[in-house]
Amino acid sequence: MSLFKKKMKSETPAGAPDVSNIREGLTLLGRNLKVNGTVSGEDDVQLLGAHVGDFDLKGNLNIHQSANIVGNVKADNISVGGTVEGNVTATKKINILNTANIEGNISTPVISIQEGAQFNGKLNMNTA
Repeated sequence: MSLFKKKMKSETPAGAPDVSNIREGLTLLGRNLKVNGTVSGEDDVQLLGAHVGDFDLKGNLNIHQSANIVGNVKADNISVGGTVEGNVTATKKINILNTANIEGNISTPVISIQEGAQFNGKLNMNTA
């Protein structure tokens, strides 16, 4: 009789998703996902799908060119490649890509706008 058992190797169950390359602190909202409501927190978010509601983040928000948001957006750094119908506020910087379409006001201390981006609203270059 053995007092010590051989330690079993931990294995991922069959059919479980591979999470080995997922970065801690990043939430990915997929292309075929439709989310309603407010998203808030301190992590980074990458949006590929549709969202109706607000984002209020202490982190970075990447709005992919396939994404569509109807609501207000607030984060530290924001990259817009898709469509936003609402106000966009960054505490640090906004990067607007050439595929972006924003219908709303923008407030940020630093902004980058690529040629071809569409923006209909007011821009406030605040320092706070």
